[in-house]
Amino acid sequence: MDGYLHHWNPMIMRRRSVSQYTACLAVTLIAGSNGADAQSWFPDEAVWHYNYASGFGAVGHVRLSVEGDTVVAGTTLRKLHPVQEVYDHIGGQYHSFPLPAIPVMESEGLVLAWSHAENTLDTLCDMNAMPGDSWRLPRLPDWRLCADSSYVQVLDTGTLVLGGVALRWLAVETHFLIADMPGWPPPLPDTLIERIGSTTLYFLAHDICNGSVDGHSAGPFRCYADDEVLLNLDPDIPCDFIVGVNELTAPGVQALLHIHPNPASAWVAIDYDLLVEPSHAAIVIRDIAGREVKRIMLREQQQQVVWDTRQAPPGSYTATLLNKGRQLRTEKFIISP
Repeated sequence: MDGYLHHWNPMIMRRRSVSQYTACLAVTLIAGSNGADAQSWFPDEAVWHYNYASGFGAVGHVRLSVEGDTVVAGTTLRKLHPVQEVYDHIGGQYHSFPLPAIPVMESEGLVLAWSHAENTLDTLCDMNAMPGDSWRLPRLPDWRLCADSSYVQVLDTGTLVLGGVALRWLAVETHFLIADMPGWPPPLPDTLIERIGSTTLYFLAHDICNGSVDGHSAGPFRCYADDEVLLNLDPDIPCDFIVGVNELTAPGVQALLHIHPNPASAWVAIDYDLLVEPSHAAIVIRDIAGREVKRIMLREQQQQVVWDTRQAPPGSYTATLLNKGRQLRTEKFIISP
């Protein structure tokens, strides 16, 4: 495989302080798979959805699905097919835009993706990593702003159960490095879940930096589903939800929702504007498993509310703005230790 796997030893790589694996959105059919079946991480029914907003009036989601096998440089890989499905508020039309396919494979717990630019496999993640391990982000897509030495560090590990399936999780920090800007941006907290992957970033992590230069391919994780496991960060919103005219509080305008600081530690402030009179309005906060942890009833059209987060476990959360029985907007935020 063009040199990358000729000298590759996964046990040695797991002991390195900075290794070649990163935040992944990989799928295991069976929890604790030993990697004997190289394709078991990407079943045909696996689908990921990510939020999408262009900044120029187009909003919706990116759907990432499995499209069978593909052969690259003599190696059989699984092909992931991403598609942007958006509503353009300026043009008033729905659009579907296919993105470049992502060839992937799994071997002994390591998940790899094919880099066309380097003509080799680059490691996405290792769900066997332990606290203290760190790894370089893969050079996918081609980096534009952040350095190719950007990396992920594991802080903690554990197990959770979804759909009756025990899945391993990794609490990590993603360090995006920019030349001549030491310490900026600050590390991004994330939770990686076996069979689901990153619950903060897109499948190809460098996309978050590229977006500052050439536009994002996709936004934060929204949900994952296969035949056994379903994780939706906001269960009240369908995975394939696309904001259209009928979901808006006024033609071409969304309700406003802003969360700060993000990440939060002791408290989080939530600024909102319903743009209309409140009627059974609320802000609903859910954890990474979709469980409701806080509901704040709203009596004003526009206000700031504050939530004391000191008793909330660290991790990823969502805040959803509701009014008149409708979901107006959802934003994601992080509670750090």
